[in-house]
Amino acid sequence: MTFKILIYHANSTIDTLMNRMFLGVVALFLKTYIDTNRPEIADKLKWLIPEQRKLTDDELLKRIIDEDVDLLCTSNYIWNHKFFMDQLSRIKDRLPKKVKIVAGGPNIDVNVNPNFFDQYPFIDYAVYGSGEVAFADIVESIINNKKLNY
Repeated sequence: MTFKILIYHANSTIDTLMNRMFLGVVALFLKTYIDTNRPEIADKLKWLIPEQRKLTDDELLKRIIDEDVDLLCTSNYIWNHKFFMDQLSRIKDRLPKKVKIVAGGPNIDVNVNPNFFDQYPFIDYAVYGSGEVAFADIVESIINNKKLNY
């Protein structure tokens, strides 16, 4: 079994004014943590090339379907959080049933918002802040079909 993970940043990656490019690197942190600390699941994972750009709903759905994604992960910051929540709410029902959504990052307020999953029912898992350990726990629970501790 190969479990395919897609990290979606939805950044405006090119700053033409300053001639800079912004790239999200969370996939590197998550993969390195799992490779180092969870080798028993690391070999079951396929890390797809992270999507840096904002995609339309149809572009995102096409990528998920074409690459047979199992886990769609968003990296939520102040500049893309509303975009993600709006887009995910629109596409959740159009995703293949097997696809799970993990929202993570500093703009995920699941740690202080008791209504988070009522407010965002299209999110399957949420991780606040840096989440290497929590993310590894989520992936391991899905792969091994074991209960996840809250």
